[in-house]
Amino acid sequence: MRIVDASGKHTEPNTDAQVLLRECLLRVARKSSDLTDPAPPLGTDKLRTALAAITGCEPEIIAITSGVRASVPILAPMLPIVAFESPSFEDLPKLAQSMGCEVKRESWPELVHDDSHAIWITHPARNPDGASLTIESVKQLTQRRHIAVVNEVHRWNSTIQPAIPSGSLVAVGSLSKVWGPGARLGWVRGAAVAKLSKASLRISSPPSIMQHTWADFLEGGGLEYLANDAAVAEMSRKRFCELVEPQWLATASDGPSVLVKLPKRLSASEALKILLSSGIRATDGQYFSVPYPAVRLNFVGISHSDAEVLARAIGQLFDQQPR
Repeated sequence: MRIVDASGKHTEPNTDAQVLLRECLLRVARKSSDLTDPAPPLGTDKLRTALAAITGCEPEIIAITSGVRASVPILAPMLPIVAFESPSFEDLPKLAQSMGCEVKRESWPELVHDDSHAIWITHPARNPDGASLTIESVKQLTQRRHIAVVNEVHRWNSTIQPAIPSGSLVAVGSLSKVWGPGARLGWVRGAAVAKLSKASLRISSPPSIMQHTWADFLEGGGLEYLANDAAVAEMSRKRFCELVEPQWLATASDGPSVLVKLPKRLSASEALKILLSSGIRATDGQYFSVPYPAVRLNFVGISHSDAEVLARAIGQLFDQQPR
């Protein structure tokens, strides 16, 4: 049986992107006078400049990391008490708690209006439901006393404007959602960069040779290839949303994922078994602390026609055909 995998498993980037990265790596390796050179704590100037160009900020407020997870221990000293959004990707609050942070869970309205402690929020296109903040809410985050960490990992999977670091707002991100987790490249952006510990930065700093490689890749237009892949996922998600009933979805989603609210008669585990019997892989909403029976579908690597297959399968869970 052919499987349509909407569980969020990463697919390979397109061939042009892979070829370009290999070329960049070989060129950097040939030019490097010392392959043992470590990168500076904040990252190489070349990569910070390249990332500044694609994220729209100054290189001076960027610190290079190996991904969004890596930003948690780096920022932990600034987050003695931190509230994470709910629902959300569970690995991050668990990691913060292991770093000694007192972790709370709050809904978005609570997060935006409660300035008694630090917060961690995703914008745009929150995982798992694709929700994004309003322009006014983003503005409120910049005016807080306590730090607001905004995870912008889906910035290239979304049509919504990313947040601009200002005041108390700090952005963290990576290339993991457009290249894959093997990129091991991320960043922290904002005024808080000046306060980061050099020791903690060195723990997560990618090797100098890879920082130069990714800088060459970005300067060579590599992000355009990756953004095109992300656009395909976005179109497939939109096609799915056109075909299903709006009330089946948790929010008017954006980005690569949707959260499907299941009928009351059906548990998530039962729904996943039914979907798998039809050749569909999805993810249980409980992995994102969703408080009701739900499944998440991720459209990375999903074609337009497979989005229609997914819509039919979800419709059968509700004993209906898609529109």
